[in-house]
Amino acid sequence: MLAEVQKTAAFINLLRAASKGRYTADGYGFLGAQELRNLSTSDHAYNPLEYRDPGFDAIKHFVMKRAFTTLLGAEIDWERIKREAAKLVEEIEEIRVAQEQAREATRWIPLNECNRIFDYIGWVSAWSLGYLEKLLGYFAEEAVFEDRTFGWMAGGKAELRGLFSDLFHSWDLGMRVRLASFAPSTGEVNLDWTRVGNRMRCNGDAVLELSGAQLSGNSQLLIQSGKVCRCTDTWSTTELERVIGNCVGFKDHRTPMTVVNTQAAVIINGIRVPKTAR
Repeated sequence: MLAEVQKTAAFINLLRAASKGRYTADGYGFLGAQELRNLSTSDHAYNPLEYRDPGFDAIKHFVMKRAFTTLLGAEIDWERIKREAAKLVEEIEEIRVAQEQAREATRWIPLNECNRIFDYIGWVSAWSLGYLEKLLGYFAEEAVFEDRTFGWMAGGKAELRGLFSDLFHSWDLGMRVRLASFAPSTGEVNLDWTRVGNRMRCNGDAVLELSGAQLSGNSQLLIQSGKVCRCTDTWSTTELERVIGNCVGFKDHRTPMTVVNTQAAVIINGIRVPKTAR
């Protein structure tokens, strides 16, 4: 029994040493999350390095593979090994997410008003004043605009013209950029904005009377050769829920609201605001 426990612990330690994630610095990184996931669901014991490419270090790969084979020849607790492999997958995923968040936090640089990358002051002016032709001039011929909150989408100059023309005829929202940043590695521009006005179109014929309410949101723009290839807008749903609630008579912000977000519509206290895809 003691021998089984020791051999199982040795197999687990070897598995950790061969894994990626937090073990890359101390281990060898031959096994990733997918290989460990496969092991954690296997009903039979096997050598996890049997079909893995040695890649950057053939000697260490050979030594570790032989060690796994030796341990497989002894009595081991495969169920325990499977549980440990599943834990390793979780740890690797946690580290991957943390690394991505760290990269995201450092990949953006501030974009000032006089930059040569993207004239977001002119962009804001076109949106605020409803200058259709000026706004269209920022877009590439096959550009795509998507509003993820309201479900609007348009591709190509003809569809963009139709969508923006409809919007400008049904709202008077001015835009102000609170924070502008640029990711050199991807060519993305990120704009955090607020919009203020008295009326705005939601979907279809639904128009909200805002009475000067302020709404915030974000635009992510992909810039190529000085033109916007894709623009993705997202509004603050918390502020929209508050404003829509006030517009339909729920003046007390503390009044409980039932909000149901479906593929077809946003339903607030039984009032349905349809989503229309363009």
